[in-house]
Amino acid sequence: GKELNRLRDKELKALTQLAYTSAIGFSLIMLSAPIINPILVFLVYISTGSKPLDAATAFTTIALFNIMRFPFAFLPMGFLQYVQSKIALKRLSRYLELSELNEYVVPNSPPALGSDSDDGAGGLAIDDDDKKIRSCHCS
Repeated sequence: GKELNRLRDKELKALTQLAYTSAIGFSLIMLSAPIINPILVFLVYISTGSKPLDAATAFTTIALFNIMRFPFAFLPMGFLQYVQSKIALKRLSRYLELSELNEYVVPNSPPALGSDSDDGAGGLAIDDDDKKIRSCHCS
């Protein structure tokens, strides 16, 4: 009861923080990428390039950054999905690597279909002493 509620509250806080972080990250990248990225590229081009920045290069660069604005906007969401999928896969692998519950497993495999069936209609044989299914007959 109390432990479960504490874990649920902790998970709710984490999900709320994740939602705020992704919303702020999406807004910042969506709004600032078209302005900041070309400025940074132009500064690097001017400082490292031997040719001066002309209008053709500037307009081509701005057009390419305008095309790439939408994929850049989804980069944070893609990163979040990657992190969440890694967490989910880790949880699944821990679950799948747990030991089997042997008390519920019948050690013998069931017989082939239709074997030992005297009436041909199929049936289910249950041992009375340990309440386990002994055999199953299907026709």
